[in-house]
Amino acid sequence: MDLQNHPSLDDGINLRETVAVLFRRKLLILFTTFAFFAAAAGMSMQQQKVYSSSANIVIRPVIPPAALQSYFSATGPLGIDFTADTEAQIARSQAVSDLVAKELQVADPTQLPGGISVKVVTDSLLSFTGSSTDPRTAAVLAQAYATNYLQYRRNQAQAALETIAIQAKQQVDALSTQIAEMSDQILELSVKAAQETSAAARQAAIAEYNQLNSTRNQLQFQLASYQSRHSDIQGSMTAASTGGGTIVQQAAIPTVPSSPKPLRDGILGLILGMIVGVGLAFLRQHFDDRIHNLGTASKAVGTLVLGAIPRSTKWRNARHTRLETLEDPSSPAAEAYRSLRQALSTMGVGKELHTVLVTSATPGEGKSTSTANLGVAFARSGLRTIVVSADLQKPRLHAFFGVENRDGLSEVLAGKIWLDNIAPTPVPNLWILPSGAVPSNRGELMDGDMLGHVLAALESVVDVVLI
Repeated sequence: MDLQNHPSLDDGINLRETVAVLFRRKLLILFTTFAFFAAAAGMSMQQQKVYSSSANIVIRPVIPPAALQSYFSATGPLGIDFTADTEAQIARSQAVSDLVAKELQVADPTQLPGGISVKVVTDSLLSFTGSSTDPRTAAVLAQAYATNYLQYRRNQAQAALETIAIQAKQQVDALSTQIAEMSDQILELSVKAAQETSAAARQAAIAEYNQLNSTRNQLQFQLASYQSRHSDIQGSMTAASTGGGTIVQQAAIPTVPSSPKPLRDGILGLILGMIVGVGLAFLRQHFDDRIHNLGTASKAVGTLVLGAIPRSTKWRNARHTRLETLEDPSSPAAEAYRSLRQALSTMGVGKELHTVLVTSATPGEGKSTSTANLGVAFARSGLRTIVVSADLQKPRLHAFFGVENRDGLSEVLAGKIWLDNIAPTPVPNLWILPSGAVPSNRGELMDGDMLGHVLAALESVVDVVLI
């Protein structure tokens, strides 16, 4: 039968084969899984303990929004015009590291103890995490970076405000000087207008006086505006000293290390080991050409396997014969023989086909056992059956039915007797032709034409011949 054209084989065999491979290679998978788990957990426990501590900051404008006037920019150092990612980069900058080194009294900022990482939690929340082999150092480092990041923002804002304050003060001083000079001119014009005797000259002095006075009033208004601006800047500088954000979580001294984590590493090693173990199992299966199940047997021989006979749990001594189909008809092995008989009958054995050869690759694989039990199964189905012991070297088939091994196939092939003395068995419809005496020329006897005549003669009187 063509295996490739069988409709049900490929549909159901893949999953069963996969499960069978995993079960068959379970020791390899378990060993690999345990080895990876032990290696991962062991290496993790040998690593130096590292502690981590975090401080969180909510970012805000350095100057409160209510204090930002039209002449203040809400961007740059005075407000928030950068993304949280940019702020995180600033927090990791050399300028902040310099402030931290100064606070911790470390001469070289590159020699700061431990490490620092800045993570963007939300658009307005930064998390500063310090790491060190010493838990207190980890907390101090995280707190120092958080504090000095805020201080850096405040310093930048105050520097910008000082620049604006200087510009406002210069404008106030310039306007004050200009107003003072203009006041002197106005005073002189008022005296001049009072001393003029000519009406036309007096009117001209008064007109000039009024124009200068109006200009001075405008300058005084501008001066008041700049003075107010300067005052606002002074107040903003005070606000900038505490603005820029709030530390909402102080860095605490950790009590347990953040790494290594033997349990986590062991679980990862367990998962990796299981994956590698399964891969090795299938790789080994790929190069394994032994027959393990019906699927591999079918692929190996290129035909459909009709049945598989399980080992009998009650047959403990192989030196003694046991007919499972007679002694324990309800056992799995007996049921398997009956199923095999039915499969052979479906293929025409007992009808169009009469002779079945039972063979194996090596001795001791169950040829005699299978022949005897199949003979019982065919006989009990109502078919006249004869079993022929063709093992002329180590015959055993006769022992299953308790008959003597004499006047058998070797004598028939040698022409000493014919088939008149075929022995009956205790099973109705079942006869046996034993192998007979072990001949010295068994190869020549089996290769001769006589065997074909014997089989033809047997087929003429029974339904099934099992060899």
